[in-house]
Amino acid sequence: MRINRLDLHRYGKFTDCSLTLPAAPCDFHMLVGANEAGKSTIRAAILDLLFGIEARSTYDFLHPRSELRLAGSITHAAESLDFQRLRKSSKSLLDAAGQPLGDDALLPFLGNSERSFFDQMFALDHLRLIRGGNEILNASNDIGRILFQSAAGIGSLGAVRDQLEAEADPLWARRHTTKFNGVSYPVQRAAEVKAAKR
Repeated sequence: MRINRLDLHRYGKFTDCSLTLPAAPCDFHMLVGANEAGKSTIRAAILDLLFGIEARSTYDFLHPRSELRLAGSITHAAESLDFQRLRKSSKSLLDAAGQPLGDDALLPFLGNSERSFFDQMFALDHLRLIRGGNEILNASNDIGRILFQSAAGIGSLGAVRDQLEAEADPLWARRHTTKFNGVSYPVQRAAEVKAAKR
């Protein structure tokens, strides 16, 4: 699925703001802005556009919660859809002309993706990237790593991680020493350093 346009009609600090993402041979867009410019609001707006504006949305600080409204245009497999999203518990999807759409109108574009999956895979922020990377690296078993590989389509992640660990282990062996300016210094194993920090 490709997002072609995001309209923040009444959402967060925005009023009638439109963000166009034109297709190009190098189809990558980066949004840059100062703190409080609205980058996190736009990330949240994408989630709310696709999966519904949450009942207790915190993006009502300028417009009343009942009046929050987003719109956008998406494409998948040569099929496009222009639609609007209202903050309602049901029948929150409208077409570009304001006519109701079925609640399942986005299924051809989203497939089986649910809000939590999309949020974890495609709506990451800086802190979540760091936390997720640490969780993968520090997993006590392979389940988390396998799930991540499957979802992201990175089948070789486990093999690459195992190879790096095998190469690093001799470097951190118990009796390994390193020389600096002609003096040998003992090097602790990574596991010992980690245990000592605890």
